[in-house]
Amino acid sequence: MKNTLIPLDIIWLNKNLKIQKIVKNAIPFDSTTLYHVKPSLYVIEINAGLSQELGLTIGQTLHLKKLSR
Repeated sequence: MKNTLIPLDIIWLNKNLKIQKIVKNAIPFDSTTLYHVKPSLYVIEINAGLSQELGLTIGQTLHLKKLSR
């Protein structure tokens, strides 16, 4: 979030796409909430509030579809 102008929800995933941490409404220009101690392989950044709207929770496994061009 150090150089990000808008608030985001940030989601950490392990190698099996299991959600390990969610930071909701991360504050622009502030990196204090971005530390995570569990091993993670992926991070997804989405619009602030969208993780709650989608009902995402820690421990949930994401199933991603391949996007076509």
